[in-house]
Amino acid sequence: MKANVSRMVISAAACVCVAVMSAPAAAVLAGPATVCATEQYNWTGQASLAAGESFSTGVTVPAQDGTQLQVSAVDVSASGATADVGVRIGQIAAADGATVSGGEIAAVNGGAGTLMVTGVSLSVDRCHQVDQEAPVVTASPAVTPAPAATTTAATRKAAVGALPNTGNTSSGVVVVAFGITAAGVALRSVSRRRRPVGA
Repeated sequence: MKANVSRMVISAAACVCVAVMSAPAAAVLAGPATVCATEQYNWTGQASLAAGESFSTGVTVPAQDGTQLQVSAVDVSASGATADVGVRIGQIAAADGATVSGGEIAAVNGGAGTLMVTGVSLSVDRCHQVDQEAPVVTASPAVTPAPAATTTAATRKAAVGALPNTGNTSSGVVVVAFGITAAGVALRSVSRRRRPVGA
């Protein structure tokens, strides 16, 4: 019985350790990053273009090694149908989103009649790659360990259901109780023994 009670106390008062596994710090490797800058090119004047004729504005988009040019906006002003006017940078049509290699800006009349071109405006994104100087490290959050539970007399008392503490060993209590019970039974048996009549 004492062994069972001891096991109950130990089980109830045992420290519950919670292991919190923290994720290792996530490191983002440094690599090339693309940096872009928008450049604006404008021409205004008057240029009469017959059907199929082209006109060089004299405005040049410079080429540069290690960079990529992409057209982000095209705007044309003309006295006729502006949809008939095409724009080129060098030998490449400068449509929205087109990748070009630089060169002189020209206007081309793709319609069937003569029209007057009065303005050409272009927005070009010049992009190049740069190396990041250092890796970006994302630190893992700090983990605070759970405090260890302490075993006290009150904890042990609650664990065994508040049993009384006699100060004696369990086996001693059992022997004494058994002896008292046996003596009581013997005395009761003697007191109930029948006596002969007339004795």
